Amino acid sequence: RHPKLMIIDTPGKEEGDSGYLNGLKESLSEINSQLGDKVQIIVGTALRELEGITTQDKSVIFEINEPVF
Repeated sequence: RHPKLMIIDTPGKEEGDSGYLNGLKESLSEINSQLGDKVQIIVGTALRELEGITTQDKSVIFEINEPVF
């Protein structure tokens, strides 16, 4: 009974080194390719390295100082 929603907040902050971020990118890409539209992934980050890990039609990227709400 998975809610089909993943929320990842500020990956790479504090403990997240480049190895962690590379692994996260690979994992999210794999989840996206296996589950596609069966899961929603929300990543709250300022890291541009994570841009484009899901299909572009699912990505929402806000510019600096652009209000989210």
